[in-house]
Amino acid sequence: MNVPCSPNPCPQPTGACCVRNPAGGADAVIVKPALAYLDIIKAVASETDLPVAAYNVSGEYAMVKAAGKLGLINEYAVMCETAVAAFRAGASAPRSRAPRA
Repeated sequence: MNVPCSPNPCPQPTGACCVRNPAGGADAVIVKPALAYLDIIKAVASETDLPVAAYNVSGEYAMVKAAGKLGLINEYAVMCETAVAAFRAGASAPRSRAPRA
């Protein structure tokens, strides 16, 4: 199936509108994948008083691990920067598959 690329496949308000009145008494909001949705994290954080968790999915983690293994990046520094990026976007709880340092 050949799907044409849209310049804006998922408008930002779509991600944030669901957290204004979370169903079921949610205790937190999880946004994933974190790196691709930093703008959504920012929008969600501004719309709710709930904690916002930014989750780095396995593909994001694997990408960093592979580049580190090939010596293309400093793996630890990039893992730290992804957490900092999520905090800057408004996440109160970045989550990753990376082990604690």
